[in-house]
Amino acid sequence: MNGEEARRVALRRSFRNAIFRTPALTDRRFPSRPARPRDFGAKLRLTAMMWGCDSQKALAARFREADPNTDFDVARSYKWIQGRAAPRSAKLYEEWARLLDVGRPGAWLAACDLGAFVATLETRHGPAAAGLREAAGLAPEPASAGEPHAFLPGRFALYGLAQSPYYEDRMIRGDLQISPGLEGEPGHRVRVRESFAGIDAVWTGAVEPHAQGVSGELRNEGGVFGPCYLALIAPTLPASLLTGMMVGFVSLQPGAQRPYATRFAAVRVPPAAVETLVASNRYLGVQEPIADDLRALGLPVDDEPGFAEALERWLRSPVAPAALAPAEMTELVAGADRLWLATL
Repeated sequence: MNGEEARRVALRRSFRNAIFRTPALTDRRFPSRPARPRDFGAKLRLTAMMWGCDSQKALAARFREADPNTDFDVARSYKWIQGRAAPRSAKLYEEWARLLDVGRPGAWLAACDLGAFVATLETRHGPAAAGLREAAGLAPEPASAGEPHAFLPGRFALYGLAQSPYYEDRMIRGDLQISPGLEGEPGHRVRVRESFAGIDAVWTGAVEPHAQGVSGELRNEGGVFGPCYLALIAPTLPASLLTGMMVGFVSLQPGAQRPYATRFAAVRVPPAAVETLVASNRYLGVQEPIADDLRALGLPVDDEPGFAEALERWLRSPVAPAALAPAEMTELVAGADRLWLATL
């Protein structure tokens, strides 16, 4: 090889090395990949287990449901699920977040510890996540009696007086999900969902206990509707009934969203009723009693005569500080406790 040929070969080699040493060219998605994915192989195995996937192809089909143009690669997934590698695609982590539907971004799912990951799936998916903790080799996490309001998390049927002029004097029933606060976060995570006008509207945030009760601000996930603020009367074990005031903006009305304040009540439902609860969010019919809805959710309201009627009267009472005194709630709370304990 003469000197000129050697120079050209060296130039080509130098140019090729420069290209492949540039992250932006070797994998344009790499810089936005979540930093240091943690236990990704175990998390992907638990994801497959929860959705009943018995192969990488079945898991890939689940990812395609989240995004028809998924970045899930079956061939590479063998290394992912064995924990020998992690995806470089930031888009794939967001597809994963949509698939799991836990209200957390892909970066958080990738970076959280395995215990927090499993706890989040258990809270969001209930029975569908049964067995994940044992499969991951994690110890059960019973509520600590020393932790403030450790008994609060659960799923609730959420009732309030409709504020939309189109449904005047009717009740709206949504669902409330309260989850344990994650490491480093105060209070509890909260998710409120309502269905109206053919859409599902979701508000998320956190509530914190304090000397006078529990309160916090929730923000609409899509940013279409205004925020709301919850102020709860201090709950007592087993937190079968949560009551208080909700302040926010009317979502369904002509013109600008006006502010409102109303009473609300959240009744704890059995785990087996969670799917029914979410699927049946609605405005209750004009003559539809709360008792019928509670009965459909698996609560033995016939064993507690008058409870549902008293609850509706309370919800329809004027919003006034004196009218929200905790002493007034003693009888209602006792009735709700008996209904909940009967389901255990």
